[in-house]
Amino acid sequence: MSLINNSPLGARQLDTFVASAVLVIAILLFPLRFFASQILIETIPLVLGGASVVFLAVKHYGHPDTSFTNWQLSEHTVHILRAVTIVGLGGMVSVGLLTAGRTIPFFMVASVVATLIFVQIIFARESALKPGFIIGELLVFALIVRGIALVTTPGLIGVDTWTHITEFAASIQQAGHLSGMADSKYYAAPLYHLFVALAGELFDSSLRTAVYVSLGFAIPFSTLLIYFTSRYFLSVRWSLLAMAIYSVSDHVVRWGLEIIPTSTGVVFFMAIFYGVAKIYVSENRRPLYIFVLFFSLAIVLTHQISSFVALVFLGTGAATQLAYRYALPARISHHLYDARKQVNFVALFAFTLLVTFVDWMYTPLSSESFLTGMIDLFRRQFEAYAGFLNLVSNTSVTDSTIESLITTIPMSVGLIDSLGFLLFLLVTLIGSFTLLRQNRLKMLHLTWLVSAGVMLFVALGMPMFGIYTFVPNRWFAFLFVPMALAAAFGIRYLTAHHPSKAIVAGILIFAVVFPGATLVAHKGTPDNPVFNDIYPEFSYSESELQAAETISSIHPNDATLQTDHPYWTVYERRQQDERMKQFELTEEGTIAADAAVYRRYQTEGAPKATYNGELLRVQLPYDSVCGSRDTVYTIGAVEYCR
Repeated sequence: MSLINNSPLGARQLDTFVASAVLVIAILLFPLRFFASQILIETIPLVLGGASVVFLAVKHYGHPDTSFTNWQLSEHTVHILRAVTIVGLGGMVSVGLLTAGRTIPFFMVASVVATLIFVQIIFARESALKPGFIIGELLVFALIVRGIALVTTPGLIGVDTWTHITEFAASIQQAGHLSGMADSKYYAAPLYHLFVALAGELFDSSLRTAVYVSLGFAIPFSTLLIYFTSRYFLSVRWSLLAMAIYSVSDHVVRWGLEIIPTSTGVVFFMAIFYGVAKIYVSENRRPLYIFVLFFSLAIVLTHQISSFVALVFLGTGAATQLAYRYALPARISHHLYDARKQVNFVALFAFTLLVTFVDWMYTPLSSESFLTGMIDLFRRQFEAYAGFLNLVSNTSVTDSTIESLITTIPMSVGLIDSLGFLLFLLVTLIGSFTLLRQNRLKMLHLTWLVSAGVMLFVALGMPMFGIYTFVPNRWFAFLFVPMALAAAFGIRYLTAHHPSKAIVAGILIFAVVFPGATLVAHKGTPDNPVFNDIYPEFSYSESELQAAETISSIHPNDATLQTDHPYWTVYERRQQDERMKQFELTEEGTIAADAAVYRRYQTEGAPKATYNGELLRVQLPYDSVCGSRDTVYTIGAVEYCR
């Protein structure tokens, strides 16, 4: 028997050990459902356990000599699927324009088209697999999914977009320098805003149009970096699958709609991820190190959270590298890692850390630097809110009047909304175990897995303890980069080692359910959520935008003014109207302000209002908002009363 098999940490045993450990963790986490009612807390232990059981079963009872070709589609069938896909792409455009947006009919057509693309990738015979054609399908699909929302939505989508485009980028365009951002944390990270202002000048258009025709196109095309990265370690088929999984994921779609510095940060992170992979497999590495350092500098000068994520990735690689060199015994490290291929993560991390430190020290945040301000914020949040299962969704409201206004997320809706992510996590875990079973574990793959684990902890683990300092929702699009690659490894492993009816049926279910489930998740549909009475809508009609302009101009300076969240952010950020605040509810369920802005969405949608300092999802009847107030102005479904 070889030495690697005798080693207690040999790669052939490591996968079984980790899968078994994850199964134990899943069992230990299972009772949490009895202490907190939150969909991910209730389902993630099941996913962890399910992935571990599937991997261990396939490993010990699989038949690697059984051919998956028995389940693959003929060339004639694949040709038919291609034709239907092309028709479906045209149908997406037609339905989107006819229904004036990404409506339920649009998502039905999009889900079918995405499934057809996934089926082509996974089930087409090698002779029928046309990578160039499928890449074209994916890019066109991604452009349509994002483009229909951008074209049919008046104004901008999201909250921060109004600040970044109508305030910061506009001030640069008008003044020709950064003075308009002098008090903002983006004063030391202005790359996105400079690009938007330059695009506006180049296209001689509004900043909204400039953003959409530049970054709006560039962001979907950047998913090609997932394909190019995968090709260094996977065949064409599974590289296409990694790209497809990433392209349709909800948080990835989100940053193609809310085009802000986070969006460009994700693109730069993918470039860093690709550059590191290229270094790993190349001989001539100097130009590639320059490539990675360039995008490390770019990400620091674009977005603070994005640069922090890049530090996590590079820092994980540096820690792994140092552990290999100095911490692990030589007989173990020799058999754990492929020492022939290395990336100098320590140097990359040191450079990025130094640039980040200097930039953050000169980044303004209130009256202090961004670095010291964030450390102080983390300390204060930790002292005030840290506690196990101290979830932001927990509410302490006991007043019956207020309780009657609060809307909750039904379990069925929460499950549908989370289904795409749960399936993604399932195949990612199987792929992670697969990467650990190679005869010589690649250090780069270990870096992927550990960095994904750290990002997953920030995104899902820290909120369980009441810590939201690092804005966990912004991490998912970055986390999905290593997850997409691991997921492709996982499905490849299943097709290669146990292509039984059960496994093939499971893969087919993934191809059918995952694309549609992740496309309709609320994080990927801020313009028009499928469950629009449960999840907030971050886009507005023409009348709502016109009302914001008019009301800001006629409202008295000495009177308080309130409306729902997120509508109040249009006044605050687009109109720079500091008088507008979000609803504050009284014990009677009415609005505590001199004047209020009512819109029909407050009764039928998923607006939010504060009560005793707590932001609640509510539905408010007209009388709760305007009540005995007089109507001063009305347009469309918006009414201003005082």
